[in-house]
Amino acid sequence: MKIRVKFIFSILSIIITFGVILNLSIRHILIIRMETSIGNSLNEIMYSTREAIKYRLLATELEYEKDSLVKESNYLNRYISSNFQCTVEISDTDGKILSENVDESFREILNSGNKNAGSGTAIVNLKYEDKKLYGILSYPIFVNEDNLGVLSIIKDYSEVYGENNRMLLFITVVEGIILFFIFSLCFFIITKVTKPIITLTEGVKKVGQGDYSFYIDAHGNDEIAILSREFNSMKEKIKEQINTIKEEKQKVEKLEKSRKAFFDNVTHEMKTPLTAISGYAEMINDGMVKDEAFKKRAIERIYLESERLHHLIIELIEISKGLSYTTEEFKDIRIDKLIDEISDDMSIKAKKYSMKIIRNLESGIVSAQCNRIRELIINLIDNGIKYSKSQEYLYINGKIEGKKYILEVESMSGVIPKEIYDHIFEAFIKSNKYSESESRGLGLYLCSEIIKDHGGSIDIINGEKVTVRVDMPLSIK
Repeated sequence: MKIRVKFIFSILSIIITFGVILNLSIRHILIIRMETSIGNSLNEIMYSTREAIKYRLLATELEYEKDSLVKESNYLNRYISSNFQCTVEISDTDGKILSENVDESFREILNSGNKNAGSGTAIVNLKYEDKKLYGILSYPIFVNEDNLGVLSIIKDYSEVYGENNRMLLFITVVEGIILFFIFSLCFFIITKVTKPIITLTEGVKKVGQGDYSFYIDAHGNDEIAILSREFNSMKEKIKEQINTIKEEKQKVEKLEKSRKAFFDNVTHEMKTPLTAISGYAEMINDGMVKDEAFKKRAIERIYLESERLHHLIIELIEISKGLSYTTEEFKDIRIDKLIDEISDDMSIKAKKYSMKIIRNLESGIVSAQCNRIRELIINLIDNGIKYSKSQEYLYINGKIEGKKYILEVESMSGVIPKEIYDHIFEAFIKSNKYSESESRGLGLYLCSEIIKDHGGSIDIINGEKVTVRVDMPLSIK
């Protein structure tokens, strides 16, 4: 639970508790005051009616008799009811009713009052009925120290009761308004006090999530303002330290990436010319070459690839020492002629796998780095041969579409698993389903990087027949 909610809930609980206690106390005081007022009113009525009864009984008889009350009961009933706006019951000492005009709903409380009044004590009772209030007075009638009976008076005090309730309602409303203003003031103060704390908490969370742009605008010299300013200072120091750590991390990662990329490329760059050398050498060694012209061409090819490998090793050594970095120039090349030449070279390996390379090439000129494009094509054909399930044909198609030259290498390699296909152009992606342990992904990763540098793209159409599609921009004259 938030601190502001805790404060507000606590203040609200205190205000409600205080309001209820205050209201109940005021209610109790007003009721006591009202009942006391009614009791005083009934006492005055008792004194007045007692004197009226004595005067009537003594004035009507020159010689007083005990049964005078019986004779005058009806007159006294009418007189008291008329002058004091009440209902009356007069009974003798035996409880016999001599005269009455009261409602029967008061019978039980009247009997109780008459019984107590018969013992010589005046009794006052109050009866609350819905929104009405009645005062019941019962007292003994004494004349010349003779107890003649009991007089019971029922007077309606509903107007007094209603006025008391209206007063209580007014006080409750005023009390509610006052408490509401007190609560509003407390809410304002609590909000003002806790807002910087909430802001500071949010700032700590932001910093914890790596967001250092959060700033706390602190005013004043109280403890919270000082804490906010110290937080801003601490945040800036943390930001500086984190940035320093990130910069150092990036340097280390860049260095490691460069080192790894260098050794990956060393392996693959050396592999490319060795493929041709190994193929021709194996063919000559096995005595498979009978044609002297082809044999001469194979020896020349071995020599050229050896020279290329020699220059490559020298260049890689120089790069590793940091002495030089060679970037091959872009030149216009007959891409169909280059593909045809590489296909002839790779036919040797294809025969080893009992396969034949079928070419269908349109003539086209592209601006490219010849050695890198050669490496690209060799990798694509090499993959097509190695991973083909069918020992029949490898199809190489070259065509012009718009301003691009499209190269497609088709092989019956079978469906590439999804976990491999989704990351096929990442480094060192390979599947255990293939018999050879070579990486399927490093070659394609390098192919992807090469074709990107040439402004083209590479894509693989997956299925039982796998098609690798490469597009390169045609040279613009």
